[in-house]
Amino acid sequence: MGKDIEVHLPPAWGAPPLDLSATVTHVTRGVVGLGFDVSNRGRYEAMLDRVDRLTLQNPQLGVYSAHAIRKLDRSSVLVASNAMAAVAVTDQERRFLKQLGPGRSLDDVARGLGGEWAEMRHVPFALMQRGLVRLGGSRSQPPPPPQPVARANVRPPQAERYVQNAVIMMESGDRRQARVNLQLAASLAPNDAEIESLLAQLQDDK
Repeated sequence: MGKDIEVHLPPAWGAPPLDLSATVTHVTRGVVGLGFDVSNRGRYEAMLDRVDRLTLQNPQLGVYSAHAIRKLDRSSVLVASNAMAAVAVTDQERRFLKQLGPGRSLDDVARGLGGEWAEMRHVPFALMQRGLVRLGGSRSQPPPPPQPVARANVRPPQAERYVQNAVIMMESGDRRQARVNLQLAASLAPNDAEIESLLAQLQDDK
C-alpha cells in the first residue's frame, strides 16, 4: 500500500490507450485498489470517457468504477494549505482557490464558478496532488428551524370555571347566562382564543 506505479490502460470499448500514474490504495483478496493521478485535465477527461464507455458495456462494473474515481463528493469541503503563498499556481487554479472559504463545499465552489466549472473539474485533484488543498470533511446540514413551542394553558382556575359553566348553559339553551359567564372569563383571561370563539357564537344574542 502507498506504492507509486505507472499504469498502462490498453484500448478498450472504443477508447484509445491511456498511461497514468497511480498509487496502490489497498489490496483485498488479491484485488488491488488504485488511486489514479487525474490532476491533469486531459487525463481526467480521458478517464471519465473510459468509465462512461465501460458503463455501457457492463453497468454494474461501470457504476463501481465511477464511484471509485469519477468525482469528489460535492458536499466535500476543501481547505487551502498554509504553504499556498509560496507556490506557483495556474490561472485556473487561482480562480478555483478564490472560491474556497470556511464551510464552502465543492458544490458551492462549482456554483460560484458557473460555466467555468466544466473546464475545471480536474483542478481540485491537481491541487490535492501537490498538497495545496486538503479535504476538510463534509459540510454539515443546517439545523432544522426551531419548532414553535405550544403555550401552556395559563387560564386562571376561576376563568376555567366560568367557561365550563358557559358551555353547560349553552347546551341547555340559556345563552344569556352563558354570555355573562364568558364575559367574566374574558375579563380574567384576555385574548383567550377559546373564550373569544364562544363569545362570537353568542354575539347575535340580546
